[in-house]
Amino acid sequence: MAQIDKREAILARLAVLLATVTGVRTVYRNRIDIPESKRPAVVILDADELVDPQFEMENARGTPPAAGISPVVITMTPEIYLLDSARPADVGTALNAFRNKVIRAILQDETLIGYCKDGDITYQGFSTGLAAGRRMDGEAGISFGFRYMLFPSKL
Repeated sequence: MAQIDKREAILARLAVLLATVTGVRTVYRNRIDIPESKRPAVVILDADELVDPQFEMENARGTPPAAGISPVVITMTPEIYLLDSARPADVGTALNAFRNKVIRAILQDETLIGYCKDGDITYQGFSTGLAAGRRMDGEAGISFGFRYMLFPSKL
């Protein structure tokens, strides 16, 4: 019996959820050229996932897994970008406020929590272009890790 594709479910839920954040005009998935007229916007890039190293260590102590069919814990790290159109003088404050709303929305969403193993969603950081020698515009990346169980034999 096929199970829900939790990777796709998490990514789809992020798009729906982030569209409800106050002030967000548009949410895009796997698109990078967003016109100024569509901002404030959120861009979600599917990005990467890896078998959780802690799970690999725990599994190595037990019975060897059946090749390719044993369940594994995956940590998925989509790239989430916040795009704002604030004036340069206000861009830092605007991005910080945007960040706070996104963190709160993701970490409190019961649907996302339900997709993750033991509800494990981890805020991993925030990166802006606001530094010497960089562009002073309203773009920032916000990072989360989503841990979920993958059952290859049930896909």
